[in-house]
Amino acid sequence: MARLRDLNGGLYWSSCPDTETLRQLAKRGLGLVVDLTENECKYELPSTVEKISYPIPDFSFRAFEGVLYKAVLPALEALRSGKGVLIHCYGGIGRSGSTVGMLLALRDNASPNTILGRLRSLGYVNETISQGLALRWFFRAIKITDLPFLKRLLEEVEKTGYWGYLDHASTVAGVALDVLDALQDKYRFTAQDRLNTYVAGLLHDIGRVWGREEDHHIIGAEYVKKTGFLGDKVDLDIVSKTILYHRRKTRITEDQELASMGVKALVIAATVRLADSFKNAYKGEGIYVGTEMANDKLVVKINGYMHEEVDFDRFYEKAEALEEVTKMRVEAVEEF
Repeated sequence: MARLRDLNGGLYWSSCPDTETLRQLAKRGLGLVVDLTENECKYELPSTVEKISYPIPDFSFRAFEGVLYKAVLPALEALRSGKGVLIHCYGGIGRSGSTVGMLLALRDNASPNTILGRLRSLGYVNETISQGLALRWFFRAIKITDLPFLKRLLEEVEKTGYWGYLDHASTVAGVALDVLDALQDKYRFTAQDRLNTYVAGLLHDIGRVWGREEDHHIIGAEYVKKTGFLGDKVDLDIVSKTILYHRRKTRITEDQELASMGVKALVIAATVRLADSFKNAYKGEGIYVGTEMANDKLVVKINGYMHEEVDFDRFYEKAEALEEVTKMRVEAVEEF
């Protein structure tokens, strides 16, 4: 028997549904099933019901941007057209719970605390660090920008062939924004600063689509200056410079043009470089926990049970620019 919850308005959330449950829901207007498993569930769909598959490994997650674009937005469109939607994973807890939380935020325009409270009352547990991280980063993303811009950004990611880099790109954007949040008292970053950082973090490797390893940062920086899809939403000069300097071999503090943009522009560039030391925060139960200030140091917390996924030498090399700009120590700390 499937663990089925009715979230009103035609939205359902469950564990693996059985064929009979789907037949009964189809009689009540079900028109779309969103399957987040890796072929873990076996059932027959009624002829009137469509299906979207967006596989997420069990006890793990994927870039929230991909889940949003490929699963949540189509589900939201179906609901708004009057179709019922069922979202499921295998157990009906972690993967599907985080995804349902994203959909509820967009459908109900409710606060993160309200949504999390409702999910938990229905049995949600972010079973892994990565699942909770994805939902937290999603809540922040829709706060610093509007959905049409985010959708346009992801359309470009898909069109260019950059989609295969999305887990890493989302990781860099998310970690970079966490660093800005930790440094907020010192620098008073604005919503515009955060959006510049998010876009630069997400697109930092886009030059790899067309270039070689040794010059992808240059190609990516030129690309964002020339393309028109970003419009006037971001400061193209800061975003371009941040992409240019995400690589260790470049010298952030020697660029006078970047320096003339202000200290916050330097911090943003150095922050994205530091964040690029993480390959994929969504992998497994999650390698990255969060960032905070502690005793005048910037402390980046690592999941100690996944420490083999972190290149600490790369981390500290990437941290040098941020230490130089902020005049504070950056430290990676393992948590168990």
